[in-house]
Amino acid sequence: MAKGNPANAFERFVPAPTYFIRFSGIWDMQDLYENMVAWFKYKKYKFNEVYNNQREPTPFGNERIYIWEAVRNENDYVQIRYGMYFQTWDVYDFEVTLPSGETRSLNKGRLWLEIRCVVLYDFEKRWDGNAFHR
Repeated sequence: MAKGNPANAFERFVPAPTYFIRFSGIWDMQDLYENMVAWFKYKKYKFNEVYNNQREPTPFGNERIYIWEAVRNENDYVQIRYGMYFQTWDVYDFEVTLPSGETRSLNKGRLWLEIRCVVLYDFEKRWDGNAFHR
């Protein structure tokens, strides 16, 4: 196949479905953050926080945006990439005392999370030389 052939694009990557999570209520952002990072590290992904921004607080609460990327090379030919986009609105922090006497900081507001996964083939372009390498 010629390099200009549109069919080559499909041979390079296969997108998986995008998952969306919308939540409104009380959650522990610190716990969510730590557990997601721990899961990617446990699965041996290279984790990178690409973007982290907190916008000016409004009377309703804070707005935060996080963009994460996790990459793992399965072998010399296949690479898996996760992209995550978090956005929180109207968030304010408060403390709760548990029955055990422990104090925890929780968040209340709205949360939007997008999780995308892409499987890349021949991500280093090592096997492009000729049809024999495919």
